[in-house]
Amino acid sequence: MIKIRPPGNRVMVIHNDTSNKHTLSNGKEIYIDNAFNHATLVNQDAIVYSWGKNTKGYKKGDKVYCHHFIREGAQKIKFDNIEYTYLSDNHVFCIIRNDEIIMRKDFVLVEPAKELEKDYKTSSGIYLKPNREEIKAWGYIRALNKGTKEIGLKEGDYVHFLKGGEYRITIEGKEYFKMSNKHLLAIKNE
Repeated sequence: MIKIRPPGNRVMVIHNDTSNKHTLSNGKEIYIDNAFNHATLVNQDAIVYSWGKNTKGYKKGDKVYCHHFIREGAQKIKFDNIEYTYLSDNHVFCIIRNDEIIMRKDFVLVEPAKELEKDYKTSSGIYLKPNREEIKAWGYIRALNKGTKEIGLKEGDYVHFLKGGEYRITIEGKEYFKMSNKHLLAIKNE
């Protein structure tokens, strides 16, 4: 039974911020003081507890990814010895349900495009640099919303996006750019 609910278009989540805890390749755990730069080091996933009457599409227990605002102390409430974080529905980017990414509002996930092997490796097999670099402002749509489909885009499309419109986020262990439909500028026909 849900005992507490936020008003309006807010979502109440349980957030377990472990962003300062990291495991090294040798298995040792280290702790990083992220108080100075917590906006970029914050763990952005949480579990939905309840939602307001003006908010739709959630189920109790859904895993969500949201804005780094989730870390701000002013948005927390303690009830029955559980700390909840409440945030605007507009700050929830996607829901993970049954291993599927469900995008919210007009958000899309774009996988950064990387240069082809032929661009950093010679024909004789010599690497010109240690890793493939990202191609600036280009990527592949990996998760989209209803509005993205309506403007003629689909998953896998190679798109050019507005530089500065992207927001780097890790979802389920994979790195993406989160952006709005309005930041998608062109699609490359292949």
